[in-house]
Amino acid sequence: MKTNNELKIPSFKLPKELLGPTKSAPLDKKPNDFNLNNIPRSDIASKGYQSKFNFIKAHDGLQKGHIHVLLGRTNKGKSSLILELIIEQAKKGVRSLLFLSEGNKGDIRVQIELLLAAKRVPKSEYDSVIKNIVVLSEYDISGKTDSSDPLRWVNSLFRYHQDYRTDIVFLDNISGLKYGNCDPETQSLFIKILNDTCINTATPLVVAVHQSKGVAADKELEVHDIRANQSFSNIPSYIYALNDFCNLSKDKRIIKILKSRCHALAIGKYFETNFVFSGKTGHYKGDKEIESNYAKLAFINNRKAGYSTKSYNKF
Repeated sequence: MKTNNELKIPSFKLPKELLGPTKSAPLDKKPNDFNLNNIPRSDIASKGYQSKFNFIKAHDGLQKGHIHVLLGRTNKGKSSLILELIIEQAKKGVRSLLFLSEGNKGDIRVQIELLLAAKRVPKSEYDSVIKNIVVLSEYDISGKTDSSDPLRWVNSLFRYHQDYRTDIVFLDNISGLKYGNCDPETQSLFIKILNDTCINTATPLVVAVHQSKGVAADKELEVHDIRANQSFSNIPSYIYALNDFCNLSKDKRIIKILKSRCHALAIGKYFETNFVFSGKTGHYKGDKEIESNYAKLAFINNRKAGYSTKSYNKF
């Protein structure tokens, strides 16, 4: 057997066509698109689309080129909060595109008009608000493209965004899409394409998502409770948990900022709000920041209240 010294290792050379010029060009003559000093600063240096809600103010508004995820339980106010954000922006002349994975577009118009009435907006101003809102259903996209291809689906969505010259895109909700309930690889590809498209078009995207099915009704929602694979928590820049208090009050909500990529000081902040029922709909009365100890106590009391219900006593 030959020793290491006796082994002859064949030399390996790259083909000339892969080597390029034998003499490197000076640094100042090379393409420098990837040098950091030639990459423009992102818009986080300026304020995003502003809101009356303090949990949005905490990171200077809805940021262009970023995904904002609203996590919450079914039928506990996610869609209503999204409609509030849309109406708020529409009153300022900001155009929004709302995609519905569930429900129908006619219901959305009724809900928006009821919200405008609840907020005592004069009927003479309804049209000026509604004209700034574009609403799409699943059929508007999947009926006109190959819904099995996430790239084509996202391109179709953002083509509407471009054609109707909207400023912000809202997706309500991602759990109702096939891409929110498919294999992990397709889920990851879908959210990555969404994120890349937001960056390339400098568009804020607000996405509603359900909690995982096994999460207890009185548990404080966390990032890992999102009903999707890990990409849905890793890729978005901002994640909020809309917590309800089923055992204490049907009105009480506490929003927690779970993730804030570009504004680290906002992470972990709690904001209390109330969902006020009025007639056939309801609306939020703004929000205020609260201490974490107060929020934690509310979760504890909600859990304790649940222990005294019949569902617990039967054990």
